[in-house]
Amino acid sequence: MDEGESSQEAQSFTCNGECTETDIHSPWGLQQAVKEIKNAFETSFIYGQEVSILLEAGRLPYQTTGAKFKVLVSRLVSLAVPFAMSSQHPAFVQSSRSASKKMKSSKVVCDNYKEVDRKSCHLSSTLEKLRVWEKKLYEEVKVEENLRVCYDKEWKRLKRLDDRGAESTQIDRTQASVKSLISKIKVPVSAIEAISIRIHKIRDEELQGQVNELIIGLSRMWKLIIKCHRKQLKAIKNAETCVHVAGMHASKGPRLRAAKNLEKETWKWAARFSHYIRTQKTFVSLLNNWLLRYISEELKTVDEADRFSPGRIGAPAIFVVCNDWHNAIQNISEDGVCRAIHGFASSLHHLQEKREEERRQRIKTEQLLKDLEDQFEKDVVASTQEMLDEQKATHQKAIKLANDAASDCLRSSLPPVFETLESFCLENLKAYEKIRIPNASTSR
Repeated sequence: MDEGESSQEAQSFTCNGECTETDIHSPWGLQQAVKEIKNAFETSFIYGQEVSILLEAGRLPYQTTGAKFKVLVSRLVSLAVPFAMSSQHPAFVQSSRSASKKMKSSKVVCDNYKEVDRKSCHLSSTLEKLRVWEKKLYEEVKVEENLRVCYDKEWKRLKRLDDRGAESTQIDRTQASVKSLISKIKVPVSAIEAISIRIHKIRDEELQGQVNELIIGLSRMWKLIIKCHRKQLKAIKNAETCVHVAGMHASKGPRLRAAKNLEKETWKWAARFSHYIRTQKTFVSLLNNWLLRYISEELKTVDEADRFSPGRIGAPAIFVVCNDWHNAIQNISEDGVCRAIHGFASSLHHLQEKREEERRQRIKTEQLLKDLEDQFEKDVVASTQEMLDEQKATHQKAIKLANDAASDCLRSSLPPVFETLESFCLENLKAYEKIRIPNASTSR
């Protein structure tokens, strides 16, 4: 939807006869409230940039690599900050000009992002590096296993020859083969040890730091976005919500298309929000499960009565952090937010139905008025006038129903969206604050 359609739709929401001119231009008039909501979405988008930088947004190639982590990071990047970007109605999406102003006004925030970018290698790059090293490790283990199979065969053959008292030449030849295999086995064993050390170093140093940065960034993002949704809730609650959307021009052309597009994008918003949260949970779950492969099953079941904790068995900090992260967010449900957005979308759909009905009644009224002007016979004029009066009453009722639907949409359906978003962000913030990140108290 272009900006022209946006302005048409915004103008079609005007105060009805019960609202004064002062209400329209008051600090919390409807247009001002819409502007405040839009600005808050733009601000939340800016707050999400730190997370995008940490996930290497814009530089991550979309190609099949066989690495589940990289695919999930790609999805996280494409779905980041759904609150700001998933609705295409201009009341929710920033124009390039307003975005430029926002970025200039947020220089301190952006400088912080650059500092993060400069200090840290990107998480997706580190995960890719670990994937490559694990692939090399797997290849070396396969080589070592194949050599061990050959070694076992030769050793058993040597034992049989010795037990049977075979000729010394046969025994010597087999012994030489066994010694050769032992030497060959030492090569992949040495490589396995070196690669394992390398993987542990990347995991416990690079990955640890980047996961810490990501969790701190997400925690900071949730904290700041809470303020944005509070502003939006305050704006819509304080705004004048007796609106007029039905009339001679309200259901024509760009305005009608803009309203329909807003409804469509609101449904998409709910779907993308849910997908974003589920993708984040899947990413964290995969990361945690990958780390748990390093811990033997015996250690995992030491304390079956209690929830498993890597910290109790002395595992490195990355295990503790990711296990805390997994446990913290898995039970946080986005269903309440999605239901609220669905409710708002349904209200928009109901509004469109009422506007369409008003448009049909208006056309009927206009046609009867035209017929009346063309009549000359008294009896026909009287009959047409009676029909016109009835139709006008029907049209006025349709106008009232359309305006009531618009007011209900803003007064009853939109506030729960921001209320549930605020509650959801607050629940996430509290969960993230419980994650035990070493030396992170001053960073949050």
